[in-house]
This record gives sequence, structure tokens and C-alpha cells, in this order.
Amino acid sequence: MNRIEYSFGSSGEIHVGRVALVIDADGTFEMSYEWGAHSQKQRGTLVSGAFETLSSLLVASEFPSCEPLQPQPPGTIFTQIGAFHDGRWDRIEIARPPAYRPFMNEMAVLISQVRPDVLPPMSGDRRYVASSKIVDESN
Repeated sequence: MNRIEYSFGSSGEIHVGRVALVIDADGTFEMSYEWGAHSQKQRGTLVSGAFETLSSLLVASEFPSCEPLQPQPPGTIFTQIGAFHDGRWDRIEIARPPAYRPFMNEMAVLISQVRPDVLPPMSGDRRYVASSKIVDESN
């Protein structure tokens, strides 16, 4: 696996907004956050082995298989996951199926380490982010 893309929400969603995260196999990442008229982009690096951990969890979830999306109640936040591997992209859109829970939980840990104001810090000893900085911001 060479790249993982993970996103959820929408800029108009009043509680979380929209988060989009792109992680490359070399451990670099870019995360964008949009909430209303505010947007911010951060870049950084992951600790050694973090990409491998996340990609292993994604493979263990049987990516890219997922059940077809069923009608969801209003306000459901959908998650988009993509992975570039073997020279091609696989992408899915899901509404929290159990098979993806371990991967999604670890992505939440990573996001909370980059943006604790978006997702509160998660418990545990896992550390994914080595460094990050804001590279673009608008209001």
C-alpha cells in the first residue's frame, strides 16, 4: 500500500465539520479541516511504523469489501476510505460497519493527536504523530 485517504463529515456539519486525511507510505501526511467558512490544512510526519500499522488494520478489515450503503437516518456521518496499491485506487463509502471499527478507531486516535479541538484526545499509549504544523488557514 502506497497511500491511504480517509475523510468524514461535511463543512456544514455543526459538530465536527469535514476532516480529510492523506497518509503516504513514507510517513508524511496532510490533513485538511473545514467547518463553516473556516478551513485549515496541516502537514506532518508520523512516527516510524505508524503507516504500516494503519495499513495492516485496513487490510485486516477486508478492504475494499463493504456492505452496500443502506438508507441511513438524517445526520448520519459517512466515511470515505481510499487506498492506492498495486498501481490502482480502491475507494469505499461506509457508515461505520463493524469490520472497519479497529481501523477507524486508530484513525480517530491519529486525528485527535493532530487536532484535539476536532476530536478529543483518545486514551491509550499509541502515538502516531511525530510532528505537524499548519500550512494554510482561512476564515
